[in-house]
Amino acid sequence: MTVEETNVYVVSGQSDTILKKQTPRMMTSLKTLLEWLYGSGGRSERLRESSALLLGKLSTQSSLEYKAVVTLLGSWKRNGKIKKSFYATVNPLKAVGLLKVVKTRQGKEWRTEYMLTPERFEGFMMAQVKDVVRSLK
Repeated sequence: MTVEETNVYVVSGQSDTILKKQTPRMMTSLKTLLEWLYGSGGRSERLRESSALLLGKLSTQSSLEYKAVVTLLGSWKRNGKIKKSFYATVNPLKAVGLLKVVKTRQGKEWRTEYMLTPERFEGFMMAQVKDVVRSLK
C-alpha cells in the first residue's frame, strides 16, 4: 500500500482511490487497523489491500451485492467453491463489526448485501477496551 503526495490512499498503484482526500493520520489508522486484523507479514499483504479496496468502495456506496464484492476482490469460483481469499478478507471485517451482511429472499433466489457499519465497529471496539481495562484492574 502506498500513500501518494496528494493524500489519497491508493492500493497497489490501482487507479481506484480508497479514501479520498483523507488526512495522513486517518490513513495511518486504517493501515494500523488492517495490520491488526490481517497481520503485518508479507503473506497477508493481498488481504490488507483487498480489504482496503472493499472498505473504500463501501464508503462511497451504501451497500454492495455479493457478486459485486466477489468481482471487486478478484475472487473466483474453483470447483464450485469461492476462493479462500474472499472469506479470508470478509470474515475479519464482519467479526469486528465493520461489515454487516444482510440476506433477503426474492422469489426462489437469495440476495446477499454487504454494508459498511462504522457505528457497530465503534461499539465493538469500546466493549473490547472496557473488557481489557476491567481485566487489568
